[in-house]
Amino acid sequence: MAQRIWGIELAARRSDSQGMFPGFVLIGDVREGSKRIVFSMYAAAGSEYCDPAANGAAAKDIFVECRMRVANWPYSGRHMAELPGYCMIYAASETNSRVEYRYETAAQTVHMRTIQFGKVVPQCSRALKLG
Repeated sequence: MAQRIWGIELAARRSDSQGMFPGFVLIGDVREGSKRIVFSMYAAAGSEYCDPAANGAAAKDIFVECRMRVANWPYSGRHMAELPGYCMIYAASETNSRVEYRYETAAQTVHMRTIQFGKVVPQCSRALKLG
């Protein structure tokens, strides 16, 4: 699935002349009947898909804001939305830091939030209306 959504970006990272760089992909999906919507974020060194992370002694956040791709699945190669400003977290653990999402069927809305060091990051709470 990641290869289908981020194939060009994944290939570019692997073929960099400076060597291999780590890349990270987060993927989630919601299903309603036979309809499936996939949303995903990608980050890697040198990628323009995420804002650069803060660095230095004063840096305290471990999330970055990225563009998220949203597509119907299975992906037919037609339209894929790309939305800016969604939070991606790297050092994820289920207890302290993670990205969570919940699908509200009646409103056809995905609610996303980021938990960092056990606390909700308010600026990362977003809603995505589907359909």
